[in-house]
Amino acid sequence: VGTGVDITERMATLQQLLESEKRYRLLFESNPQPMWVFEQETRRFLAVNEAACRHYGYSREEFMSMSIDQVHPDEEVPRARA
Repeated sequence: VGTGVDITERMATLQQLLESEKRYRLLFESNPQPMWVFEQETRRFLAVNEAACRHYGYSREEFMSMSIDQVHPDEEVPRARA
């Protein structure tokens, strides 16, 4: 006695998700403009692209230990937070 479960739809959804992630990564990483993703509450960086590293002169590891407020000049932080 056995049972079977059709996972065709689940696998198709997973494949679509993987393709979407691949497109996102390609667009994010190859964009010539500095880009980043940060956590809204803590304002800590979650991801930065290579253009941001070149533009600001920080390594990816340095960015990941910083908050977005540290990138903006002090006088611009209140406007950036708004």
